[in-house]
Amino acid sequence: METLTAVLIVVVVFSIASASLQNIYGAEVKNNDDLFRNRLKELAYLAKNNKLSYPFLEDTTAWNIYLEKNEDEIKLTAQWKKGRSTITQIWQNNDKI
Repeated sequence: METLTAVLIVVVVFSIASASLQNIYGAEVKNNDDLFRNRLKELAYLAKNNKLSYPFLEDTTAWNIYLEKNEDEIKLTAQWKKGRSTITQIWQNNDKI
């Protein structure tokens, strides 16, 4: 009887630990936006070095990215399709990116 109780306690503890780790790593993967941030940096670099035609529009699975340029500034706007998040960055022509 004591062995069965000990095994049951070990199984419960490992189940709770497994569920906790799965929750932590699942949230980390879900919130990982490194590829998107790198794409924004790449577009900013290309815009600053006049390698894009304006207005520039990129439609990804999750984001709409729009770049426009006027005489003094470059404006990047990224809007998340699944929510209300919007990222806006504005650079003057002589700013570093």
